[in-house]
Amino acid sequence: MAGPTADYRLGVPYGAQTEAEGRTIVHELKARNVEMIKIWVDDRLKTVPKLQPNVYQAIINEAHRSGMRVVAHIFALEDGKALLKSGVDGFGHGVRDRDVDEEYLTILKQHPKTWVGPNLPVRPLSPEETSAEIDWLTDTFPPSQITRMRDQLARAGGRGAGGAAANDAFGIQCRNLKKVHDAGMVIGLGTDANNDIGWAAHVELADMVRCGLTPAEAIVAGTRTSAAILKLDDLGTVAAGKSADFIVLDANPLDDILNTRKINKVYSRGAALDRAAMSRTFTSESN
Repeated sequence: MAGPTADYRLGVPYGAQTEAEGRTIVHELKARNVEMIKIWVDDRLKTVPKLQPNVYQAIINEAHRSGMRVVAHIFALEDGKALLKSGVDGFGHGVRDRDVDEEYLTILKQHPKTWVGPNLPVRPLSPEETSAEIDWLTDTFPPSQITRMRDQLARAGGRGAGGAAANDAFGIQCRNLKKVHDAGMVIGLGTDANNDIGWAAHVELADMVRCGLTPAEAIVAGTRTSAAILKLDDLGTVAAGKSADFIVLDANPLDDILNTRKINKVYSRGAALDRAAMSRTFTSESN
């Protein structure tokens, strides 16, 4: 990741304050066989510097000349507009400061290959939802870990407890996801805002459906589209010649996206995993 200054607290190892510095970083990363550069265009509510437009334009141009792609970490609507115009390949988050406007959607339609991994923020849950978040994990985690998780959630007031501010943050990004989806933006699936939990992909799938995608659209985003974005040609779909990595479910996720959690079997490279044995191993290592 590149920003105006290196900041290891934020995972930003490269700093560029001039166009020349930006191009130099691209050359260094190219020499290391890096395929995609992430740039930091977010001042974290005015607490850190933001990569300036002339610098990120130089990075994007140089990366494209070198056969590399650029993804941007953003927060603000105006930065999203400028980056789209600059030819950025994708966004690590959607716009988060306000609802996107018609100008943004118009610019977006002019760049139909640009993608986004929404990384929706944690949504505050009701007590019933909080309990259900743990109930489905009983086949995966040992009883001691389940008890520990319940105790942690009880002390925290439930996953994602945060009141009006948390609801507002989720609402903005949820509405924006639906708008950019309807405008034709390429939607993938990543984990960031939910990365404090081991089942973040399932949470993101459910939240994407809550925001207006169909279960099928959410599943495609998390499989075929995400593999295509990362150019992992042997993953993403079940097809001849591809790696046989898939799960078998006890219920149809097209009827209810939460059915992705009703896992019967897991296959990795064509071989069924012994989930019971893995759970026993995890239990013994946890004790």
